[in-house]
Amino acid sequence: MSGSPMPLPSILAIIGMLPSHASGVAACTYHFFFNAAAVSFLVTLQAGLTCLGNTTLAIACYRLAVSNGWTINELNPFRNKEAEAAA
Repeated sequence: MSGSPMPLPSILAIIGMLPSHASGVAACTYHFFFNAAAVSFLVTLQAGLTCLGNTTLAIACYRLAVSNGWTINELNPFRNKEAEAAA
């Protein structure tokens, strides 16, 4: 491994995974205590962190794809691929 720093999209993807990890930890903690009423707030915390984690991962994936030259036009299923190849 070289001494160069990680590219920004990779760092953003790692940061985007943190809320998802925290969500899993919240679920495991909740079930460890056998769903005790004193820790019932963890269900809401897990849902919020899962939503936040999925959103930040989607943003990181989008930024990674754009940094590699992907464009939104590639999502069009009706484009004429033959015409693009001829151009």
